[in-house]
Amino acid sequence: MIIKKKIGVVCQCRVSSKRLKNKIILKICGKPILFYLINRLKKIKCDKIIFAVADELGKEKIIDIIKNSFDKSAIYVGSVNNVLERTLQASNKFEIDTIIRVTSDCPFIDPHLINKGIKIFEKKKLDYLSNNLKKTFPLGLDFEIFSTDALNKSSMLSKHKLNKEHVTWFIKKSKKFKKFNISNTHYDERKIRLTLDYMSDYLNFKKILENNLILTREFSWRKLKLLLQNKSNKESCKK
Repeated sequence: MIIKKKIGVVCQCRVSSKRLKNKIILKICGKPILFYLINRLKKIKCDKIIFAVADELGKEKIIDIIKNSFDKSAIYVGSVNNVLERTLQASNKFEIDTIIRVTSDCPFIDPHLINKGIKIFEKKKLDYLSNNLKKTFPLGLDFEIFSTDALNKSSMLSKHKLNKEHVTWFIKKSKKFKKFNISNTHYDERKIRLTLDYMSDYLNFKKILENNLILTREFSWRKLKLLLQNKSNKESCKK
């Protein structure tokens, strides 16, 4: 009998940020940026969406947004600096076999691309899959899929600070794991910036969302590219 493995998104969330304070709770069109990410996550074909929240001052603001935006969400509060431990404990708490890892400062992640990755991961029986082993997609569309077993093994084999901070550092550099990379085969669009680190990023997101409310409902990275190039009809929240 084949037992279906339980797949879960683990989204890492924190309030503290040296470059842009409280970045994921900044508002656009009356909604925090985290709200727009949650709408994307709901379109991923998985069994559970888990928010791995850093245990720090102000975490309640994030938790309130999550609860108000998605009543089926699961929340785990853990280590601020040891992100690997936080991710692993969150997946263990909710009995996840396969982890889809995303970060909360990338609100434009593409669920269609991630769903494609899930199919490849399962078909090839991989330990690890991502679209950033070779970086060809716009910055801010990065995601990783890996087994909880692989992460456990990584945690035991490497105690390096970089592994604790970046979660999959050892998995990516080690030959002990079966890996695969999804590449953007058309052309390298890494110069397109869709991640949130600076005030300029926030202002850019604000401009995009205020003029393209369709992004709160449906999204693919190719559609976003067309919107950025003003080749699609606009719908504004300023109406």
